[in-house]
Amino acid sequence: MKPKLVDHSLFEKKSEIEIIKPIVKKNTTNPSNYRKIIINCFFLIMIFIGIYLLYDRYKKRMTNQKNYNKKIENLYNTINKYES
Repeated sequence: MKPKLVDHSLFEKKSEIEIIKPIVKKNTTNPSNYRKIIINCFFLIMIFIGIYLLYDRYKKRMTNQKNYNKKIENLYNTINKYES
């Protein structure tokens, strides 16, 4: 069975509606608004401070670990001294 061709102009409705172009409004904001730039700089500075603190903590890791171990040993010795 082969389909029969249909004239598509029978199905189209001719519209008499005019196409209205949208009105483009110009941006009325002040072009010298630096708020976004200031916010971006602030967060960039915060990121650099965070990276510096992580690096400083990494450099002092061994000394902090030694101090922690000394405190634990001191606590252990103090507890054993009072128990015996």
